[in-house]
Amino acid sequence: MIRIGFSVLLIAALAAAPARAEWAVSPAGAVTLDGGDFPGVTFAEMSGVTHVGGARFDVVQDSGGRVLGVDVTFEGGVLTQAAAAAVYPLTAAMDYEGIAAGANDATFFLSEENSPGVREVDRATGAVVRALSIPAVFASQRGNRGFESLARQGPTLWTANEEALTVDGPAASTSSGSTVRLLRLDIESGAPVAQHAYQVEPIHANGLLSQSGLSDLLVAPDGRLIALERSFAGLASPAYLSRIYELDLAGATDISQGALADGLSGQTYTPVGKRLLWSGSVGAAGQNLEGLALGPQLADGSWQLVGVVDNGSGSDPYSGNTVVGFTLSPVTPQVPGDYNGDGTIDQGDYAAWRRAFGLGHAAGLGADGNGDGVVDAADYTVWRDALSAGGAAPSASPAPEPTAGLLAAAALSAVTGFVRRR
Repeated sequence: MIRIGFSVLLIAALAAAPARAEWAVSPAGAVTLDGGDFPGVTFAEMSGVTHVGGARFDVVQDSGGRVLGVDVTFEGGVLTQAAAAAVYPLTAAMDYEGIAAGANDATFFLSEENSPGVREVDRATGAVVRALSIPAVFASQRGNRGFESLARQGPTLWTANEEALTVDGPAASTSSGSTVRLLRLDIESGAPVAQHAYQVEPIHANGLLSQSGLSDLLVAPDGRLIALERSFAGLASPAYLSRIYELDLAGATDISQGALADGLSGQTYTPVGKRLLWSGSVGAAGQNLEGLALGPQLADGSWQLVGVVDNGSGSDPYSGNTVVGFTLSPVTPQVPGDYNGDGTIDQGDYAAWRRAFGLGHAAGLGADGNGDGVVDAADYTVWRDALSAGGAAPSASPAPEPTAGLLAAAALSAVTGFVRRR
């Protein structure tokens, strides 16, 4: 077994950015929310969504003062029904936009746009349990462009301002995008951990009241962040354009330190990398797809993605009370061992294998090199052998050989990640 230089090679492998996205997103239907039998309750302005368990998702209304429990049905990989099943009133109605699961489902976290803020709320009483600490720089947000997104990643939460803070640069235009701050928060302490710059795309067309921003975040099965961007251009066709990206934080500057903590204008930094997974509209004219969440795994090994549309309580002529389905699948290798789908066998494929270790998914996709439907040590062997056989490696360095300790650590990470990624 080759162990010489393993530590150096391992670091290089983990730092190697894949040339292509490692996930693929496909549309999988859209339905109108069935409001069920809840007299006096208006179902509208669905802004954020998170998976609770099974078919149940929690959906927050951005000014309705409540969280909805929604049961979602996929048949043959296609979304066929979404029905309201529970209502959780909130004691304080705020402009809540994003939602993430709390501890043991007794609480949930909500991101609020205007302060901006992130709060933990008791499911049974609707009362705010605590407010997490938000860095002072976010007070420089543009009006109604605060925290739209929220996603839980193990012991931390991710959120972001929708468009650039005034100290970070201009808002988006049709010729240039906008730089926002991804904020990572520690759940236990409620304290900020890190910030990273993320570049939102330009507005997709000329139109009335145009804007482009980061609308939501979710965590993929392998721990990668996925972002939903939303662009609006009134009277354009489509009026709304949605984009879904896979993010790569490797090498991104932590902008919570030094001068960058106070503003990005005129500063030098490295933003988060991103790769497009899907771009399109909900319906021909486009709808305001505002929230997106990872759901359970489907029978074919792919995962549900469930999105929600904010209809503005009927004031948005383009948008309905719509729930949208997508599927998320690993990419298809172009050659054996090509785990990131870029057509070459290199250290990027090793990094993809390690991230996916322990995942079960559709046989032969992603890092499942031997086609048995699970990513394990045998798939490392497939990659190593392909590399040795002449797959276009970036250097003559030997393949890093995983030790028993590394495999055990990867397995533990996969198990704990499965428990926490909900």
